[in-house]
Amino acid sequence: MKTKMITLDGLDVRYAVEAPKKGKARGRMVVLPGFTEFIEKHQDQIDGFAAMGLEVLSIDWPGQGLSTRTADGHPYKIHSPSFSQHLRAIRGAMEDAGWMDGKQPVMIFGHSMGGHLGLRLAHGLKAKGAVDVKGVMLSAPMILIPVVMSKLTLSLLTGICRLGFSKKGVPGQQGFSRSSDGFNPLNVLTRDPEGYMLQHNLFEENPKLKTRGPTFGWVRAALASCVKTTSNEGWMRGLDFPVQAHLAGNELVVHRSASKKYLSLIKGVDLNVYDNARHELMLELPEVRQAVWAKLGQFVDKHIKA
Repeated sequence: MKTKMITLDGLDVRYAVEAPKKGKARGRMVVLPGFTEFIEKHQDQIDGFAAMGLEVLSIDWPGQGLSTRTADGHPYKIHSPSFSQHLRAIRGAMEDAGWMDGKQPVMIFGHSMGGHLGLRLAHGLKAKGAVDVKGVMLSAPMILIPVVMSKLTLSLLTGICRLGFSKKGVPGQQGFSRSSDGFNPLNVLTRDPEGYMLQHNLFEENPKLKTRGPTFGWVRAALASCVKTTSNEGWMRGLDFPVQAHLAGNELVVHRSASKKYLSLIKGVDLNVYDNARHELMLELPEVRQAVWAKLGQFVDKHIKA
């Protein structure tokens, strides 16, 4: 896997491209990580799609991984003034990699926050018409962050940010944590000990990848983006590309009921729910991972011919 740094909006943004495992690429796959995540965490997805004959591109979002951190006084906090910055970053990476030339069909896979951004990315690419977007696959997507009265909460967060707290960390939000004994069976991410430890182990191998929770600005940016797009009925009904969504039955990280409600509005959506599974579906127990991968493969084969 080849990684590269580019500069956008004054920030260094890291991305990677993986060639198909054999032969000529039949298409391209964009793999979009979630909150706190980075390219290496999705190596299994990158390898899996490369084995399907696809060229794969992934990214460290601004404020995450080895891309530039922008939170005041705390390099481990994740900050964003707007999710438009994230979209400029992924489009910039695709442009730099030569992926905006329209010569290959493109699909998108996104987990959690990456799922939200994947829908926005596909919508924007389709609107411009330069890229042939064949479909979007979602793993426990962030259709709405887990808040009540989202518009009122957005107003409160906007006020907090205007008071100068935008780049300050949200108290009590420590992000990815581990128990002293390693696997914490009460965690909200996965029932699989090996899957649970993956990100912890990668953080220990390279401490520069570590992140520990959002700023007020990031939470405001995330909620504003959700209210405008993925938890907006009109916006979701207007999506005109194939979508396959995978939801955790025991979801405690993103807004579970909003996910079902708004994803169901997408015309022709293939909606799959995994009873008792937790948020990290791609790191869940083997039977869950196998079921998800089987459907992902079917979706790719349906929309990109070998």
